[in-house]
Amino acid sequence: MEHTEVIEKIKDHDKRIGKLEINDATMGEKISALTDSVKDLVWWLRIFILAICGSGAGFVIWFIQNKGA
Repeated sequence: MEHTEVIEKIKDHDKRIGKLEINDATMGEKISALTDSVKDLVWWLRIFILAICGSGAGFVIWFIQNKGA
């Protein structure tokens, strides 16, 4: 190998490393957005579960009151 070939390979590796760093940064942004979406989904699931439990408790109270009448 000549020195010019080695220098060209080093430049090629430098470009490839630059592209990998850019891809890593964009992947980090996507993961951050995904975790924010999951946090929102968990919040809505908690609200939904609380609403179902509240409705179930209200039904049990209603059923007990009407059964005694």
